[in-house]
Amino acid sequence: MNWFDILKVEDIDFDENLNAFGAYQMENIHSSPMEVSMAMMNAIMSGKKPELKDLVKETIRINHKKIYNFLKEKLGREPKEKEIEEFVIRTIMHEATHAGMGTEQFLMSPQAGEYGAIVGQFPENTYYRLKTFLKHPDSQKQILHPMFEAIGIETAVKSEQVKEISEVLAFIDALTDNLLGKYKEKVREKLARMEMTARTQKKRQKLKDINPPSIEDLTSRYGQEYRRFFIKLLLDAAGQMTADFDDSELKMAGAVTTGSAPAMFNKVVRGRKKRRKKDE
Repeated sequence: MNWFDILKVEDIDFDENLNAFGAYQMENIHSSPMEVSMAMMNAIMSGKKPELKDLVKETIRINHKKIYNFLKEKLGREPKEKEIEEFVIRTIMHEATHAGMGTEQFLMSPQAGEYGAIVGQFPENTYYRLKTFLKHPDSQKQILHPMFEAIGIETAVKSEQVKEISEVLAFIDALTDNLLGKYKEKVREKLARMEMTARTQKKRQKLKDINPPSIEDLTSRYGQEYRRFFIKLLLDAAGQMTADFDDSELKMAGAVTTGSAPAMFNKVVRGRKKRRKKDE
């Protein structure tokens, strides 16, 4: 079975006219109010209570051409079959999570619904999930053309929760920018999961109050058991040594689940300041 066969299941198909990589839709299967009434009557007469699923059809569409063109531009070469397959599967996972949330997502904010779908798309990678979310149009409301950012004007409106995610990623990137490639991804993932855990266990302690070069601040937030890990990380970030982590040090902490992910957008957080300054 190849990646094309994966798509040939009921209600999942190609559509090169989409403006996105993929789309989940609820489509009305009846063309007029009269047909809707007849469908409801038929359900009642057969002894069933009419349900939404009797009136709509759920579909997932994948824009294979947009995916191919995106990968070709990003990679600077012809994408491999495996790379296309992975992207298509991830897109299906994203849209299938929208389908799984169903009508419940209509009561969520756009940010919560989209973040929930991205969790389903990348269930094993917290850091990349957060990065992907910030690139999604629903993570902010664009007011002015992005070109005005060059002169210091904020061109988009962002929720406090989205600003917090930007703060988390800036914090992680500041600690890991100098790491070698073989460790960077795993260390960033570990830090992201540690921070998600800390946000639930130490609600009174805020990330903005942490001094990144301070071992005491870092171990206070994340635990004394990570002291050796942070010493290596800070020495590497300062250019004093090349960090060499073993498997036990890179062992992952807990992650946010698909079900709980949108909840991070449901609380109102005030008085938070965005910190993007990186330590030299």
